[in-house]
Amino acid sequence: MRSFDDAEGAAERVITLSENFRSRDNILLAVNHVFDHTLRGGSLEIGYGSEERLYPGTHSTLDPACELHLILPQSTDSAAEEDDEPPAALKSEDGEETETQSEEIPGASAREAALMARLMTNLRGSMIEEKGVSRKLSWRDMVVLLRSASGRAETIARVLRDQGIPVYSDADQQFFDLIEVSDVLTLLHVLDNPLDDERLMAALAAPPFEFGPEDFVRVRGGGDKRLPFHQVFFSLEEGDPQVRQAIERHYDSVGPGASSFSTVRRPLC
Repeated sequence: MRSFDDAEGAAERVITLSENFRSRDNILLAVNHVFDHTLRGGSLEIGYGSEERLYPGTHSTLDPACELHLILPQSTDSAAEEDDEPPAALKSEDGEETETQSEEIPGASAREAALMARLMTNLRGSMIEEKGVSRKLSWRDMVVLLRSASGRAETIARVLRDQGIPVYSDADQQFFDLIEVSDVLTLLHVLDNPLDDERLMAALAAPPFEFGPEDFVRVRGGGDKRLPFHQVFFSLEEGDPQVRQAIERHYDSVGPGASSFSTVRRPLC
């Protein structure tokens, strides 16, 4: 039973958000076509009528038709036979075989990635129009969207790289393994706890501070060796120009409201 009213001003009003401003006409047309044939009410209890359909907020023109590729599961017999055979070569649309550089392509994600690699390779170099100017489609124009990237993204990225396609993925832990991201995370740890000697030294070794081994030796030798590194470091603010510059640079970057480096400038016991 529906308990909402479409009338304007109703206490419990239905507001249908049917206009889509992010997708082009061809995408919405394909989505509507699939849902029209799958969401038919009845036992599904989900219908797809005029209220549920997606309508373009802004119309696009000259959109290519959407393609739907189905990757059927491999049978046990065919999988066993393929174990004794080298991986099948990818074939382009003109029937020419392209050598598969991966040692193996097991699993659905890798098979899907192999199909992506073929399609992307065929699309590269085709002419597209951008802001009224025609140009060739390049790798940077292509993106792979996944419903769930965890556990799949790295497999797909590996297969695409094996096919000579430059790819970047920020899924799983790959994004956090980037050195610049690691440096920022280390600095954030120091913001939270500047008394962590290991994190403090790691932050100082990274840009923009760039302390080298000889700088750490100098700082360590500039105070009582029985004291922790952070206490010696902050005690040298007035006597060591590099230490003073590092503290000032940090303070300028985080602003006067920060309470990290500045809170430990006084000697700690």
